[in-house]
Amino acid sequence: MKVKLWEGNPEIVDTCGRVAVTRGPLVYCAEGVDNDDTPLRDVRIDWDAAFELEKAEVAGREMPVLKVQASRREASKALYSDRKGKKVSFQLKLLPYYAWANRGVTEMDVWFLEK
Repeated sequence: MKVKLWEGNPEIVDTCGRVAVTRGPLVYCAEGVDNDDTPLRDVRIDWDAAFELEKAEVAGREMPVLKVQASRREASKALYSDRKGKKVSFQLKLLPYYAWANRGVTEMDVWFLEK
């Protein structure tokens, strides 16, 4: 099955400028526990990114996970900045949405910024 990105309608405030990731009937999400507690609302995925499919054990079950090169802004202690933040590239791990919230309290996101 092919990985596909879905764009949110500009009139939906919470998904405007963001994309969701699917593979066949599965919607994927990212959890902080798999991504070094990266602030997931700041993650950017390139529309043409290459996704890798792997099998991984999550909460005692084997399931298909996706990995993709993504980016986020470099961490800063400043509340506001008058210049563009430096981007940091990292490997984002995505798991099927149905499997989230099985490994303790952690951040989760389905809609990612489009790079």
